[in-house]
Amino acid sequence: RLTGSQKRADALGIPKVDVDPMETMFYQVPDSVPKLGEKYAVVEVGGSQVIVEEGRWYTVNRLKANVGDVIRLPRVLLMKMAQDKVQLGLPYLEEAVVEAQVVEHLRGEKLTAGKYKPKKHYRRKWGVRDELTKFVVTKIHTDSTDFIPNLNE
Repeated sequence: RLTGSQKRADALGIPKVDVDPMETMFYQVPDSVPKLGEKYAVVEVGGSQVIVEEGRWYTVNRLKANVGDVIRLPRVLLMKMAQDKVQLGLPYLEEAVVEAQVVEHLRGEKLTAGKYKPKKHYRRKWGVRDELTKFVVTKIHTDSTDFIPNLNE
């Protein structure tokens, strides 16, 4: 008998991996999931959590910074710096910092909303656009020396 998540995985075409205990089923990650590099971090910024990598740009809710400013994102939840070096914060990593540069301020797509009262000729319609900030991550680093991989090994 298949559960809801197993039915969704079958509908997406994710192949099932057979395992000895019949009740446990594992699925392979589809190719559509983006691959992350050797160095990335999970950062809380603009009211949401974002997986960031160096050199890539991201769009979040409006930040109080000017275009061209270098901002520091200290709320790092997780950081991966090497093949087998991962740090997890409870809730944040104290010594980890992500630096980024603000590229532009923009507005999101227009969403329409409205309300009405039936049989009373009362209709109201309005539009909403989110205020957004686009930034590019320039540096992911930590002040901790035990986290830096030793290249002599």
